[in-house]
Amino acid sequence: MRTKHGLSAHKPVVLLSAGGFGVANLEHMVDVLMTMTTPAHIVALCGSNENLTKKIAKRRDAIPSRHALSVVGY
Repeated sequence: MRTKHGLSAHKPVVLLSAGGFGVANLEHMVDVLMTMTTPAHIVALCGSNENLTKKIAKRRDAIPSRHALSVVGY
């Protein structure tokens, strides 16, 4: 299942979904999770918010090597 969805085989997965109305600051959540010392694969669900998808995708360049970041829009 992890391979099918492009998830890291040996890292815990953290799934972020803030709802389609921007109720929570998903960008801030990603930034905070990137400071964790425990390696993780962070998956941010952005729905149809293309602007948010682009903003979070830009964070891939800054993510520490111990983590992975997937950004999912639909």
